[in-house]
Amino acid sequence: MVDAFVNLLQDNEPEVRTAAANKVAEVSKVFGSQITVNRLLPPCKTLATDSSQYTRGKAFACAA
Repeated sequence: MVDAFVNLLQDNEPEVRTAAANKVAEVSKVFGSQITVNRLLPPCKTLATDSSQYTRGKAFACAA
C-alpha cells in the first residue's frame, strides 16, 4: 500500500500528485512516523519543485 501511495505522489498527472500530496497527513497517521519519514517525505520534497504551482503548494503542506 505504501508503494501505491508513493506512486501517486510521483504520477505523471499534476492533478493526481496534488491530490496525493493533500492526503499525506492523513495517510501518515495510518503508516506511522518511520514509513512517513523514510518513504513519503522524499517524494514530498521533490514535489516542492514541481512544474504545477498547485502541486508545489500542497507539497509544502505535506512536508511540514
